[in-house]
Amino acid sequence: MLPLALTTLTLVLTDVQALPLDSRLLRGATESALAGSGVRLHWDAAPAGPGLKAAPERVCVILLDAHPRRTGSERVLGAVFRERGPTSAIWIYVGELRRLLESPRAGPRAPAVDDLSVAVGRVLAHEVAHLLAPEHPHAADGLMAQVVSRKTLGKDAPPLDDACIGAIRLAIAASSAPPALAGLPSRGLPGVGSSEAGVGASH
Repeated sequence: MLPLALTTLTLVLTDVQALPLDSRLLRGATESALAGSGVRLHWDAAPAGPGLKAAPERVCVILLDAHPRRTGSERVLGAVFRERGPTSAIWIYVGELRRLLESPRAGPRAPAVDDLSVAVGRVLAHEVAHLLAPEHPHAADGLMAQVVSRKTLGKDAPPLDDACIGAIRLAIAASSAPPALAGLPSRGLPGVGSSEAGVGASH
C-alpha cells in the first residue's frame, strides 16, 4: 500500500430541518469508517441560507428529511452534487435513513437518536469517499455498495473496504488537495443531472 499521505477536509454540517441527531456520534461514525484513508476531518456547522458557502477543502453537508424528487419506492440516502465551479456539497436524506431503520416487525417507530446518528455518519463517509475518489466504483457489498442495509449502517459494522481506502489514498497522493469539486445547486435543491454516485437502501 502507498505511504500514507494526508489531506484535511472541513465538513460544514447544515441541518436544514433541525433533525434530532447526536453530532458526536455522527462525527465518530464518519471518522471511524474513513480510518486509514489519510483524510483528516475538521467539523463546523452553519445555518442554511444564501450565506452558506463551500470551498475545495470546505464541503457543505446538507441534512434534509427526504429527497425532494423521491418517486415510488425509490430510497436515496445520500449523494454528492456538483455543478460548475470549485466547490461541492454532500446531501444526506435523514428522513429516508430513519424510515430504513424503523423496525418492520414493530411497525413504524422512530429509531433511537444514537442509531440514526451513527447511520448518518456512515452514509456521510460513503459520500466523502465518492467526493475524494470519484472514479472508484461502488462495491458489491459493504458500506460502499450502491444499496445498503440496516446492518451495514450500524455502529458495529466494518469501515470502508480496503479497495476504497486504497483509492482515496491514491487520489490524495496524486494531488495536494482534493480533486476539483463543484458548487452548491443554485436554488438550494439538487438539479436534474447534477448528482454524482450516491447511496440507496435495501431492507
